[in-house]
Amino acid sequence: MSFTFALNCYDLDCIRNNNKDEIIEVELISKNLLSIPEEIFNLKNLGSLDLSSNSITTIPKEIGNLTNLVRLNLQVNGITTIPKEIGNLKKLKKLVLHGNEISTLPKEISSLKNLKLLELSGNNISDIPKEIGENGIKDIPKEFENLTQLKTFNRISEIPKVLFNMKGLEELYLNVNMITAIPKEIGNLSKLKRL
Repeated sequence: MSFTFALNCYDLDCIRNNNKDEIIEVELISKNLLSIPEEIFNLKNLGSLDLSSNSITTIPKEIGNLTNLVRLNLQVNGITTIPKEIGNLKKLKKLVLHGNEISTLPKEISSLKNLKLLELSGNNISDIPKEIGENGIKDIPKEFENLTQLKTFNRISEIPKVLFNMKGLEELYLNVNMITAIPKEIGNLSKLKRL
């Protein structure tokens, strides 16, 4: 009889001293990290990665190796760009990038079909690739129709029409924007609980 262990790691020693196949969660919050430790990219069963509140400025392309990742939290770092390899994370449900220096999103982000939460507030987003939206930040891509939560999308001046097709949307956060009116179509969001 053999057993499979699942480990949650809260420091780098845990990652270095344990079987890489057993590590399913890494949480290195406020550890003064300047970059994502290379060891993390070898954790093929990693489901949750939280590196929030560090000083990480770059997401290496190796992030695409973490194909079992369901949750990725990189909020409050100094990240400026997201590599196209983010599109390899097909199981990703939660992507939190709040409080960085991101100005654009790669078109590959539109391939994250299982995404339920995308948190982009507190960035410098001024342009979104055509594949996930039109007119810079003024439209939300059709591919996001299955989201249940949507938080501030930075500098929009009107609520994008495609948003009203998100029938499963339960929470909509539009703070820190330039919206002056809410259209009557907001009533189409029958599951909306929080605005």
